[in-house]
Amino acid sequence: MTEAFPGVSIIRPSVVFGCDDSFTLKFASLSTFSPVLPLLEGGKNLMQPVFVEDLAEAIVKIINTPEAQGKVYEFGGPEQLSLAEIIGRITNVTKRKVFILPLPEGLMKIAGFVLGLLPGAPMLTIDQVKLLKSDNIVSGSEAGFAELGITPTRFSRSP
Repeated sequence: MTEAFPGVSIIRPSVVFGCDDSFTLKFASLSTFSPVLPLLEGGKNLMQPVFVEDLAEAIVKIINTPEAQGKVYEFGGPEQLSLAEIIGRITNVTKRKVFILPLPEGLMKIAGFVLGLLPGAPMLTIDQVKLLKSDNIVSGSEAGFAELGITPTRFSRSP
C-alpha cells in the first residue's frame, strides 16, 4: 500500500467506543432482551477498546504534523480486555445481569448466517464470528498514541 501511495498513513484501531457507539449499545441492548448471551468460546478473545475522541485527536495530529505522516499506526486503549470482560463492564454500568454461554465456532457461524439473513442491521454475521476468533490488540511493533503524545482513555471503571 505504501509503495502505491507514498506518504500514506495507515490507521489500524482496535474496537472503537464512545457516546452512543454501536459496539457498546449493541451489548447493552442485548442484555435487556435476554439474560443469556452466547459468545464464541465464552468471549475469551482480547480487545483494546479505543476511545473515539482519542482516535480523532490522533488522526488530527497526523494530518497536521508532516513528520507524523507516512507511517502505520496501531491504536488501542490502555487495557487488554476479553470480550466477556467488556460485556461485564457494560452490564455493570447498565445494572443488568447476563450469563455468557460459551458456544463453539460451528454453532456461532450458523447463528451468524441466520441472523445475517434477517432484514435490517444484523446482530451477528459470519464475518463477525471469523473476526472474533482472533485477538484485536496492538502488536507494539507500529507507532501508536505514545508517539503522538496522547494518553489513551480507559474503557471504564472495573466492576
